Amino acid sequence: MASNAQAHAELCSITFGYLKSMALDCAIKLGIPQAIHLCGGGGASLAAIMAAVPVPESRRPYLPRLMRFLAASGIFTDDAVVGVGEEVVYRLTPVSRLLVDHDGSGSGLSPFVVTQTSKHFVGAAMHLPDWFQSDDPALETPFTMAHGTDLWGVMMGRGGGAEVMNQLFNVGMASHSRFMVDFLVCERDVFEGVTSLVDVGGGSGTVARAIARAFPHVKCSVLDLPNVIESAPADDGAGVDYIAGDMMKSIPSADAVLLKHVLHDWSDQDCLKILAQCRKAIHAAGGKVIIVDMLVGSSPSRDMLQVQLQVDLLMMAITTGKERDEQQWRKIFMDAGFSNYETRPLMGFTSITQLYP
Repeated sequence: MASNAQAHAELCSITFGYLKSMALDCAIKLGIPQAIHLCGGGGASLAAIMAAVPVPESRRPYLPRLMRFLAASGIFTDDAVVGVGEEVVYRLTPVSRLLVDHDGSGSGLSPFVVTQTSKHFVGAAMHLPDWFQSDDPALETPFTMAHGTDLWGVMMGRGGGAEVMNQLFNVGMASHSRFMVDFLVCERDVFEGVTSLVDVGGGSGTVARAIARAFPHVKCSVLDLPNVIESAPADDGAGVDYIAGDMMKSIPSADAVLLKHVLHDWSDQDCLKILAQCRKAIHAAGGKVIIVDMLVGSSPSRDMLQVQLQVDLLMMAITTGKERDEQQWRKIFMDAGFSNYETRPLMGFTSITQLYP
């Protein structure tokens, strides 16, 4: 009986698991992590949070229940204040600190989270069972089934809510890039001997600008779709060039080509097309492709593996790509005509690979 009770509790926890991400999405959109941060290191009372977030009087009685759930989920902590009756003070945890814009520059992973919990992505996942039972070749992904076009079609302005999703996606990916870039530029040996680099699918240029600032001798450029390049930021002194194009057809010549979280979006055959253009682009002597992506099973941590497999399921829902293990990556590299590569951990569940012709 006890084992059945435990199993039932675990089943319910998994069944209602989507509410955790929805509550997190809600907290971000209400500005709760930022409000707690702005109250200083001592945390924030419920009254202080209510005064800072856009919740009308009629909805305020429900806020304590949201906060209680977020605290129980580890997103915040809640502590009773000694000598102040039943008042509870909420504080940030290591998880929620990642959501905060600490310096007003747009730092923090809140935009990334909101992208992943958007109706476009969640709606695609909700179509998984229908997609599995469909034999329609036109429906390559659950995303297409949900929205009438693929993710890239939305990025190019097709489909419902395309303009909003395009902006949301680009801002979200930029926030994630800002978080990762400090880890990337610490890999100083990766950039030894590199005098030019093109960031393929580099979006607004967050990573390319950081590399250019960290390594002034490296001339950096960004290749992305025309609609992305059109909204690229003005030159901030980093000297990054922005090039509109299609990575399947041509990549500008450089010592190094950077593919950060690009290949996992694409099928094996499309990866071969992309890597073929990379081989043409890099210089034969000393050239390389730098790949930042997941290597499934790279960490002994069960939590890290679970994240890798969750993102793999996300790739199945929204793209034709997938997260790959060592054997799968090796086959793609060798089939693309590369002779050697070396892979090492970069950050948690992410790895960095240097691929040589």
